[in-house]
Amino acid sequence: MSQNPQIGDIVTFHRNHPHTSEMFPFLHTDLYYLRYEGNGHFIVTGKDHIPWDAQPTNES
Repeated sequence: MSQNPQIGDIVTFHRNHPHTSEMFPFLHTDLYYLRYEGNGHFIVTGKDHIPWDAQPTNES
């Protein structure tokens, strides 16, 4: 069982994980790191805050 992340925790996701492709389709690496910032938000290296339960925004 996975625990709820604590603020500052670093979590890893594989690109082929089903939730990964749904939430972060703009990522092109096979493995990447997220840092939990609280309130359901993670920071992806080099990206802005991404709501954990929201659809990704289309940014140019």
